[in-house]
Amino acid sequence: MNDDQVVSLLKELDAVPGVSGFEDQIGDKIAEYLTDCTQKSYRDALGNRIFIKEGKNPNLKLMLSAHMDEIGFIVHDISDDGYVVFLPVGMHDPRLIVNQVLTIHTTKGDVTGVTGITKPVHQSKGNESAAFSFADLRIDIGAFSRAEAEKLGVRIGDVITNDRGSRLLNEKTFCGKSVDNRSGCAAMILAMQLLKEVETEATIYCCASVQEEVGIKGSKVAANSIRPDVALCVDVCFAALDDQISVTNNRVYLGKGPAIQLYDWNPQTFLGNIVPAGMRNALLSAAEHTGNPYQVVTALYCGTDAAEMSLSNGGVVTGGIGIPNRYMHSVIGTINIDDVKWTAQLIAEFIKELKQTL
Repeated sequence: MNDDQVVSLLKELDAVPGVSGFEDQIGDKIAEYLTDCTQKSYRDALGNRIFIKEGKNPNLKLMLSAHMDEIGFIVHDISDDGYVVFLPVGMHDPRLIVNQVLTIHTTKGDVTGVTGITKPVHQSKGNESAAFSFADLRIDIGAFSRAEAEKLGVRIGDVITNDRGSRLLNEKTFCGKSVDNRSGCAAMILAMQLLKEVETEATIYCCASVQEEVGIKGSKVAANSIRPDVALCVDVCFAALDDQISVTNNRVYLGKGPAIQLYDWNPQTFLGNIVPAGMRNALLSAAEHTGNPYQVVTALYCGTDAAEMSLSNGGVVTGGIGIPNRYMHSVIGTINIDDVKWTAQLIAEFIKELKQTL
């Protein structure tokens, strides 16, 4: 795989809308890449896409999972003067939603809107730091009545995505609206392409999961159906912006390799994953054998598909790989394309070396 192929894949995946609970379009796009690498595939009732590559041992099941949903918004109401009131889908900071361009996906087609400030800044002097929430935000779609907004196709329940586009910065840094977790999906696709002609011991259940951003729902359902012996989650992880030590996350940097996640736990939800010694050793061994850079992570206030996969069916040996991501849960998330390539190679090496339950 070369840089151009990785960037092209990232751009294509990032552009497709796929807010939690509405992942059909991105699921179809991922299927275009994985169908050729696997023998079977299906969509479950919740919307997870599962692609099966048969191994020598059908009784050794590996679940490889990357969530394909992105954070977004949903139409909550339409005011009498035509503004769209909306709610978050997934975790957002409302301060980051002001002065943005958003796309409302309706049955009549996409409708563009903007979230402008309520007063010119020189009329709000002294109140710049006043707290506000989604209750203070509106989308201006150019309508002047509820009827006019509805004529455009806007209805309560329509999903909304950021209209930001993707960019390549300084040749190696990719910036997009949904690198969390389309970069993980890209790495999973690239890994499966590397394994296309490889006979693995394990049968691989490659899962593009849904609704991770609203409570790690999809992977839980899929794992209970697949009943894997070993599971590996591919997601993004918090990238450091400087060299200051953090009390909750390691200093993990863009361009220094995928992060092997050994421990993550959210004290607020009590969800997380502690990687068993066998899985830890296997991931570290595979990383060494690739010859590529890698990093190691322990973190608080995190949470990925690994949490629910590890708790399914009486317990599953589960590990995690994170692609370092700056500015997570904003519309300008950035990742390094080398980290995506190295993540794919690490996944492929781990699977090639997997001969038995860890």
